[in-house]
Amino acid sequence: MTMHLRVALLALLSACLVLGGCQLGKKTWPRPQKSEDRFSFGTIRAGRDQGCLLIEIEIQGAAQNIALVSVLFESVGRDPGDGCPTCPFIPRQATSYSPGRAGFVLSGNTLRITHCGLTPGKTYRWKVTAANVYPVLGVVETGVFELAP
Repeated sequence: MTMHLRVALLALLSACLVLGGCQLGKKTWPRPQKSEDRFSFGTIRAGRDQGCLLIEIEIQGAAQNIALVSVLFESVGRDPGDGCPTCPFIPRQATSYSPGRAGFVLSGNTLRITHCGLTPGKTYRWKVTAANVYPVLGVVETGVFELAP
């Protein structure tokens, strides 16, 4: 082998090691897997008990990825600030719940939310939204429900 050939091979080998070695130890942030990390709402049941709204929701999918749940309310009636039964839903109050906080219980795939402070004798329209721990997966929400006294 001639000296020029050895230098050329050594340069080629060095270039391969440098360029190939750049990939070693490469770190990237974990990305959510949409199919594995997503959740949705299944069966929803609700009732009232002494000024409290009791909501039970069956979670389908990755229930452990629920980061925050919000309950949006609108009272319905003739008092100032009330909505009308046939008007579009315009929430006038929202309360948020998160894992480990009062009013939030996640047991397996069943989520129970307890919201107190409802005015006795008043009808309410409400809906629930839930945010995933992976913000890129968006927010899940229910339809609008009405709960009479």
